[in-house]
Amino acid sequence: MGYPGGGYPGGYPGGGPWGGYPGGGGGPRQGSGGEDIAGNPKMQPFIHPPDIMDVDIKNPEVDVTDDHFKKLIIYTDGRQLPKKIDEDHPEIVAHWSGSQLVSDEKSPLSGKMSRTYELSGDGRKLYETVHIDHGKRPAIVIRYVYDATNSDVQSGLGTDDPDRPVIKRHSASDDSDTSPEAPQ
Repeated sequence: MGYPGGGYPGGYPGGGPWGGYPGGGGGPRQGSGGEDIAGNPKMQPFIHPPDIMDVDIKNPEVDVTDDHFKKLIIYTDGRQLPKKIDEDHPEIVAHWSGSQLVSDEKSPLSGKMSRTYELSGDGRKLYETVHIDHGKRPAIVIRYVYDATNSDVQSGLGTDDPDRPVIKRHSASDDSDTSPEAPQ
């Protein structure tokens, strides 16, 4: 049986840096079931998130456009979505839970997934938390922090409103204190 999350840290006989117990899937970047999560093309948007996002809130829709012009359309009115998915402009349904925008989606790993978007108390950061369930294995939880910047940032997204903020992914090197900030 493999060690949860892909093996024993530091290696174990018969495996690489994250090798598994004998017969347990092992090998770098592989889960205990032998799946290569990091090599899964459906996981790439989560492994390599955009550096810049433009968030446009227009009730009952929220459009999130990344720095490669890929747009995620989020509907908050509970509508039924068509079965066909446009890879460049995917559509999802979400709901407001207080100040959080929360989605329930199908996971790229054939389970359930949710995304939660929330502004920090001062409105200067956007937190995106992705929770991916995939069977009996431990859930994958990814949290991104984006800084609000002025639209004069060279994002290539273009906007008619010069005061409209653009969201830029937060980097630990941006702070002298590298401890993660908790949402408020």
